[in-house]
Amino acid sequence: MAATPHAARLAALPVRDQYAAMELWRGTMTAHSLIVRASDTPDAGVAAGFGTTRWLGYVPVRMPTAICVQERLPPGAAGVLLNRSHAHHDLVLPIRHTRRNC
Repeated sequence: MAATPHAARLAALPVRDQYAAMELWRGTMTAHSLIVRASDTPDAGVAAGFGTTRWLGYVPVRMPTAICVQERLPPGAAGVLLNRSHAHHDLVLPIRHTRRNC
């Protein structure tokens, strides 16, 4: 998207709107998957959400089709996640740090 004629306009948007625009970029995303925790954990009665900073403690589960690339990274990235089953292989997710290797 950075190479598109409207990149400057997208960069001027709030971060949340930038992510929304990216998801709409090609119009091929049909679903999101998210697993937050097992229902038998001690805090199972606590609702998961992103309204507070609690989400910073969530641990993502990488899908079997995703790989973590640790070569030729953008500045500040510890790795880049790439979903090999996605139709557009140029859509990647840079990650800043890991608790252990990607």
